[in-house]
Amino acid sequence: DVITFSIKLTTNGPDKSRNIEVKEMFDNSLTLKSFSVSKGTFDESTKKWDIDGLDNGESAELLIKAVAKTKGIVKNVVSVTSETFDHNPKNNDDVEIVKMGLKDVIKGQLRNVVEWEEWRLC
Repeated sequence: DVITFSIKLTTNGPDKSRNIEVKEMFDNSLTLKSFSVSKGTFDESTKKWDIDGLDNGESAELLIKAVAKTKGIVKNVVSVTSETFDHNPKNNDDVEIVKMGLKDVIKGQLRNVVEWEEWRLC
């Protein structure tokens, strides 16, 4: 089964966010098939998405397609950091749980959501 993870990052301000790093840490039972970014660069070996900056209200998106090696439950974890001060660091991470190859398999789009005062991943 192929699954698509969509990670959308939005700067909610009030300032421009600088030197943004998004760590995409998906389960070892998934193999990266392809990816695309609307801004910045994604390193498929480290699974890090780097963006120089986003203005207040600006968004960027990372789409990742992965193939499940086995049936069962897999996890995808996303974490965001920036050199811009974050007023609410408690919500900088998110986890998606996916059941692959089971009767209630989830197919298609999944959204990782990490909400920050500075950011919103959705």
